Amino acid sequence: MEFTDIAFAIDSMLAAAALVVGLPQLGDFHIGGMNGGQFIVMFLGGIAGLIVIRFAATQVIKLLDRYPTLETAAFLIVGWVGIKLAVSTLAHPAVHAIPESFPESTLWKAIFWVVMIMIALGGYIIARRKERSSKKNEYRRELRLRKRLRAFLSHMTPIQVIIAYYVVAVSVSTILLSLPMTKQKGVHVSFIDTLFTAASSVSVTGLSSVDVHHTYSTFGIWILMGIFQIGGLGVMMLSTFFYLILRRRIGLKQRQLIMTDTNQFSMSGMVRMLRDILVLIFGIELLGTLILGIYFIPHYQSIPEAMFQGLYNSVSLVTNAGVDITGHSLMPFANDYFVQIISILLIMAGAIGFPVLLETKKFLSIKNALIPFRFSLFVKVTTLTYFILLIGGGLFIWLLEFKHFYAHSSVAEGFFNSMFLSATSRSAGLETIDSNLLSVPTLILVSFLMFIGASPSSVGGGIRTTTFAITMMFVYSVIRGRTHVYVFGRELYQEDVRKSLAVTFCAGFLCMLAIMLMAQTEPHAPLMAIIFEVLSAFGTCGLSLGLTPDLSVAGKIIIIILMFIGRIGILYSLLSFRNKNLPKNAIRLPKEKIITG
Repeated sequence: MEFTDIAFAIDSMLAAAALVVGLPQLGDFHIGGMNGGQFIVMFLGGIAGLIVIRFAATQVIKLLDRYPTLETAAFLIVGWVGIKLAVSTLAHPAVHAIPESFPESTLWKAIFWVVMIMIALGGYIIARRKERSSKKNEYRRELRLRKRLRAFLSHMTPIQVIIAYYVVAVSVSTILLSLPMTKQKGVHVSFIDTLFTAASSVSVTGLSSVDVHHTYSTFGIWILMGIFQIGGLGVMMLSTFFYLILRRRIGLKQRQLIMTDTNQFSMSGMVRMLRDILVLIFGIELLGTLILGIYFIPHYQSIPEAMFQGLYNSVSLVTNAGVDITGHSLMPFANDYFVQIISILLIMAGAIGFPVLLETKKFLSIKNALIPFRFSLFVKVTTLTYFILLIGGGLFIWLLEFKHFYAHSSVAEGFFNSMFLSATSRSAGLETIDSNLLSVPTLILVSFLMFIGASPSSVGGGIRTTTFAITMMFVYSVIRGRTHVYVFGRELYQEDVRKSLAVTFCAGFLCMLAIMLMAQTEPHAPLMAIIFEVLSAFGTCGLSLGLTPDLSVAGKIIIIILMFIGRIGILYSLLSFRNKNLPKNAIRLPKEKIITG
């Protein structure tokens, strides 16, 4: 483009020179030795010419951006126009270098326009040919890129693809939360805090390094609710929902990814199952919105605000997100048993596991009493474990705080707050009492519940209830001297037992490593606060002792990684490093006993 700019500058100077020598004497005054009339006309004409030339230059530059190969032709045209101006100048009587009649002769005009047309046509033809060649090369490059992408994806396991989808979800959420319209006026949020909020929302953890209530606008809160749905229900489940709306066919690869994302064993009836899950979850969220919204009307200034709070709390509770937008969570309802019961039921709907909801729905809708309905082993184990942890955890919290935090409270108040804390500590993260006021034994118990987390195929994180149950049953079998694990009249697969032990050990090691690292990055923080924060992040719970806003950048990155692994699952995180085409070990080596214990 530099040559074109120089050519335009030369043309401007030549046009000015031609204008000076071509104008007649106008007036008797002089400016700088030049006739005043000539100077004024030349000055005004120069300004007008400059504007016209700049406009023409802009249009030419746009054309050159579209057809870069026209730059040479444009340079030749500008140069040829410059030659025409030079000829007109040389033919002027004041210069008289060439005959005065030559610029107006038919020969010169014919030469000028023939050369001009040849330059334009030649440039156009060359540009079109190069454009076609460029399009072909671009198409070939695109094909090569697609082949490489397909080859790359074909070598990825379904687990790796799912993790990649969640990484994309966190990235897109970060971009959305960075938009000015999502924040309140005059509020600035750093990149690491935006990333932290996005990761917390996608993993439905609820930890926040900023005050959501005073940071994000109403539009930002709507964005957060959308992210909760993506994180809670799963990327593949929601993508399937849109496939169903658009009536698009769901292929085998898509079904395999759905099976992986929802922790299922078979692709049979996958689409129907997902449709039923989505209908159930959205129906529960709508019901929760109506119940809480109507109940909140006396507590808020207007009905729309009460219904909005009902909607947000319903979505937050069902997805177990736990992000607080009021600044005081559910503490105003610490003595409101109705809100606590509804909240526990909504938390349970999201955390107990989608298969439990589906089989319960099928059990309630069965009409033929002659054929008894049989719950699956998974539903039996996860439901029993969930309620043991819920009720047992609540009772232990109540007993531990009976003479401490609940010393001046009624039995009913202490019991309901303990049950709510037991339910919310498994994944939800909302609170009716300040965790900082609890005793250390209670904080350790709550940390243990957060480490276990919710059930598989649910919105929660942690090691999951079935993993904890199988690990405990394995320990019981070892104590009883059994070589196999039995439950509800069934023998568990050794592979499932090994996976449970591996998950428990690796999760414990990961959390211990994170605690040690954060003890270095956050030297000012009490050890109990660090332990509580780490296990809350891994269990995607969201409870905190107030450490989150004061975390260093390194500490926030550690928590982000823990939240991500907690939502994906420690087992999937480990299996993501496995090669898709890794052959199974068919070689059996000699066995030998080793001393243990």
